[in-house]
Amino acid sequence: FPENVGRYVEARKWSHDDQHYFGHVLSHRKDDRGVSTVAGGAVFYSRATLFAGADSFRKMPMDKGNKEEDGTCRDAYTGTEEMVTAICLKEHGISAEPAIDPEGREHVSLYEVDDIIKYNRTDQGEWWFWKNKKRFPCHDDGDCLAYLPLALHHYKDSRDFLDLEKEFYGSVMKGEKDPKLIRTKDGRVAARRWPNFDVTHQYFERVRAAMKAAGSEIEDGSERQEEKNNLEIAATKKQSTFKQPSNNRRISSMRNKKSTKKELPANTQPTNRVYCMVPFIWTPSAFQVYHAIHASWGKRCHILNFFIDPVIGDEKVGFYNMTEAAGVIAAEKANLALPDDVVILHGMKRPWHASCPNKNRLKEFGNCRNIWEKIWRMMVYVADGSGGASAPGGRRTEEDDTGADMAEWFVKVDSDTFLFPENVGRYVEARKWSHDDQHYFGHVLSHRKDDRGVSTVAGGAVFYSRATLFAGADSFRKMPMDKGNKEEDGTCR
Repeated sequence: FPENVGRYVEARKWSHDDQHYFGHVLSHRKDDRGVSTVAGGAVFYSRATLFAGADSFRKMPMDKGNKEEDGTCRDAYTGTEEMVTAICLKEHGISAEPAIDPEGREHVSLYEVDDIIKYNRTDQGEWWFWKNKKRFPCHDDGDCLAYLPLALHHYKDSRDFLDLEKEFYGSVMKGEKDPKLIRTKDGRVAARRWPNFDVTHQYFERVRAAMKAAGSEIEDGSERQEEKNNLEIAATKKQSTFKQPSNNRRISSMRNKKSTKKELPANTQPTNRVYCMVPFIWTPSAFQVYHAIHASWGKRCHILNFFIDPVIGDEKVGFYNMTEAAGVIAAEKANLALPDDVVILHGMKRPWHASCPNKNRLKEFGNCRNIWEKIWRMMVYVADGSGGASAPGGRRTEEDDTGADMAEWFVKVDSDTFLFPENVGRYVEARKWSHDDQHYFGHVLSHRKDDRGVSTVAGGAVFYSRATLFAGADSFRKMPMDKGNKEEDGTCR
């Protein structure tokens, strides 16, 4: 709940220039490590603490990175990142602060609400969760989660996010009609019948009431009205705005560009539009992710496309080659027809389902060493429309704009990344960047700079200006193709 972070620190009159490191504090290792930690599901830092931590991390020893952490601030082969973080911060006199309200209620839930809200300290005894924590009455009485939560952790199914969104920001919160909501005989409404329903629903009701009282912004207009307001602001104040097409009018392929232009008011030129490019594999196990992206961050992209291999399906439903007429017909019969925003990269040489000699790795990762080919073919397609089709057998015409003409900024985003497309525009505006200049940015890694001579942008979300997209596509068209069966060697090929 990002908005509740601001409320939390404001209520405590904290400054970002002071050192604060907070969240759900655990002290079960304090006896042998000398520090309490903030549980890793959601760890909060002030700017001063971020700088202090980064200072320690730059200076810490790196020569024992293959060994488990040992209570010192160093690189380590460990799954307890919270412990090493706390140890390094201790060098600056920073200790973990529990995010609790005056009654001891936790603002960060370590487990699903329906589970953790039943905890009873006396009955459970002093296991690691409770060890060395200051005792409060709610530890035995229940009701030990704060009503303005900062985070709810341990929701492993992407559908949980969508239902929680309904509970606190969507149809349940707003009292809107939604046929997918459940209604109990006594009139209670919820996104689903959560486990331990009575207590869980009661807590959610308290959260909704607290968020409304705190001034949580609830939309009261349709998406169409929001688009109109945003465009009017752009026209009158000359400000760049981020356009959010509604679901039934989202640009899902290049063929829709003409209707998009008609929607813009006279003398209004959209700027800093974002094209979201998602490398994907079209298999039944991925359908939930596809729909979750559409229902969440994907609807805030100006253009959203999923780029897939020609072969779709799995071992259970069968594999179908979507570049062949027979495969298209068979896939439709198997209920695997492709939506308009799925682009087939029909030139792929390394099929995801058959290119792996190690069957164990295929089972674990789903594909083998074809991601580089998918990325460069994807960027060439977006730049000039070649090498793919947005529908089986579909063709582009010379009259069509390319995807590059319909956005200024482009992001290759993995399907396990939650993206904030609207913040891309804000980021580049704050830096006065132009899409006509070359920008390639994101989370930069430099661990291979010594042997490869370059830093890279980590693949979870890679951002490009239009100029960079064109430059990359130009290199990809010209690069040598004769050593595609060999590992990369530091050259563009």
